[in-house]
Amino acid sequence: MISLLVIGPALAVAGCTGGGTASSWNGTVPGVSGSTSQNPAAAGGAPRSGTPICAQKILISPYSYDGAPGTFTTSGANPGLPTFGSRGTDFPDAQKIIVVPAGDNSGAASAGDYQVARTIVYFEPGVHELTNSMYTGNHSYYIGGYSKQAGKAVINGVNGGNGSFASKPSSGNAVYNTWEYLTIENFASTVNNAVLGNINSNYGNGQDDGDVYRYDTIGPNEYGYNGGNAPRTGESNGGGYAINVGNDTTIAYNCLTQDAQGAFNGSSVVNVSIVHNEISRNGLGEYPDSEGPGGSQFGCGCSGGGKLFYSVNATVDYNYVHDNYNVGIWFDFLNSGADISYNYISSNWSAGIQYEASYNARIADNTLVGNSWPSDGPWPAGVKGGDCNTVTCTQGGGIIAGSYGNPQAAIYVANSGGNASFGPIKVPNGVTVPGCASDCEVASRYSGHLWITGNQLINNFGGVSVYTDTNRYPGDIDHDASCATPLGALQETNDTLYYQQGTFLQDSNNDATISGDQVTTHSGLMALCDDYGKPPQSGPANDVDAVKAPVVGMAVFNLSTGDFLGTVTSVASPHSFTLSKSPGDASGAGLLLSAYGGCGPADYVGGGPGIKSGKPAAYYWDNCMLGSRNVTVSHNTFSINANVVKGCTAANDCGFQQLIAFNAGVPTLMQFFDSYANLIGKSAQGLGNAWMDNTYTWTGPGQWSFEAGLQGTHVSQSQWRGAPYDQDANSAFS
Repeated sequence: MISLLVIGPALAVAGCTGGGTASSWNGTVPGVSGSTSQNPAAAGGAPRSGTPICAQKILISPYSYDGAPGTFTTSGANPGLPTFGSRGTDFPDAQKIIVVPAGDNSGAASAGDYQVARTIVYFEPGVHELTNSMYTGNHSYYIGGYSKQAGKAVINGVNGGNGSFASKPSSGNAVYNTWEYLTIENFASTVNNAVLGNINSNYGNGQDDGDVYRYDTIGPNEYGYNGGNAPRTGESNGGGYAINVGNDTTIAYNCLTQDAQGAFNGSSVVNVSIVHNEISRNGLGEYPDSEGPGGSQFGCGCSGGGKLFYSVNATVDYNYVHDNYNVGIWFDFLNSGADISYNYISSNWSAGIQYEASYNARIADNTLVGNSWPSDGPWPAGVKGGDCNTVTCTQGGGIIAGSYGNPQAAIYVANSGGNASFGPIKVPNGVTVPGCASDCEVASRYSGHLWITGNQLINNFGGVSVYTDTNRYPGDIDHDASCATPLGALQETNDTLYYQQGTFLQDSNNDATISGDQVTTHSGLMALCDDYGKPPQSGPANDVDAVKAPVVGMAVFNLSTGDFLGTVTSVASPHSFTLSKSPGDASGAGLLLSAYGGCGPADYVGGGPGIKSGKPAAYYWDNCMLGSRNVTVSHNTFSINANVVKGCTAANDCGFQQLIAFNAGVPTLMQFFDSYANLIGKSAQGLGNAWMDNTYTWTGPGQWSFEAGLQGTHVSQSQWRGAPYDQDANSAFS
């Protein structure tokens, strides 16, 4: 089998993406004025402008005590402190308050003095230095004070220091701490880790459940750990996120700014609320997160405003998301039920919103302005001045995507869509679900639908892209999603028919010899997932390359021809087995062996949309593959002024709507998925994807452009709206 590098729109996003310089444009919608503190709505409910949080009065603490430190058990005895201990007080379930004076608190923090339960830890106004880790407890409140003389309470990591924050849960990952009115800055972390929200490794692992962050400034935290050396800082420093997000986490009314990788990161979480925040200038630590000579060594396609994986029913609403060094809001891999609404998203290096390899969502009433081009000033150059692909990184993701021949979108939906097959989603034990003590389940919102509606997209480099890469499905032979769990929100097996089938093997070195019913392979058969041979429905697995022996009963296919060769009847070794028939002698063959059941490759063969296949017969084609289906794009406003959007030319692929599939490099065996390219663009008798009732305007040279069907198939507006696509019924163009 020949391996091909597939460069699709996703790689353009995972490439150069970033944030801008100090604000030179306030990002307000041209021709719309007025503002309130609650994200005012324009027509259709989308906000007219972003609501600033950073450096605003809302972040000033109402608590002003700046007196003697110590531990107090009587509420109200010291004016200016939070009250506690009874109904009607600030923190009714707290039992005492610890007052921490400004200065160097490193010793107390690392000794565990703040690792307490049901306690207020009050940081007096002024700067609190931490050069070691701060150990925190559970069900406690970490609160900052304010005075005109000393200012806010600032917890300062001192040039990256040597620590972060680590919690002791009450059980499992149950932490449920509250952080309010604090500035937390100058801490270091590593890629895909975070400054806050971490379980102390002495008591478990992962992220805190139940934390609340309100009225905080978290950032700048532009430092990446560098072994025993001084932390790296600035561009491409390899730092992590501000907050690790666990279940039942609330992040509201915060300034989340200049954090190395992003503002937030969460995986396998339910009941997350991220609302009314200003999320800005995050992601420099992995910038440019890109291919090309200027790309960061820490680039991972995982930076920007913030990111969630495997989540259920997460809410990301009413935020002001701007000037981030990659995607603004990014849901990546097996999320379901997301609500992304009423956000003002402007001047991000790449897409404003990306919903990738996920299910069931509502993306509604957002305003997206000036994304994917330097609308707020030039972006930084690449590492050592190098380019992103063949284009300077300073121009933003739009032109860079165009250099690959892949138009950039403001809202990018990749391998995602509505799926009604989601039944109840299992919630892992230990996660709190109101009204449920054990064996809890939660239902996905928006089942069977992915709605993109009521959004205003103004002067972005592109419109909406709905895209499917047909290499990306559980059980694929290119490791893209080989070991993932289909319908696998919360990384749980949520269906008895469609589950991760790890019992499959591959010989992709084209060195198998078939003689009669005997098969030998020099390099051996390779398992791609580390759950090979384990019982079915055991959950997600990790990628691995390990030589394994086949199992009797596995189906055997020729990757290059797609032919079924028979089943395994006996096994001598990982290099030799016997078939149930003699398919014809051959040498230099590439093989794929798969058990039946779940979402193993054997079950895909013969399938198609609405067509059963496999053993037992089921709709594997519809439910195992991560594809874009049942996406409705309606009642949106798309507006571009090509005289304003820098580089907005046809040569740079500016101004596209896309409804496409990409299938280059798919082995012959798997090319029955090619029908995606034939069906994805049809509003009727296709895959349920439909544009309708939208409004388009274009000013200056050029016009709105369209791609439908197979990626790279440019169609005119009349072709887009006519048979066989029939898109944008009742839409208006001017």
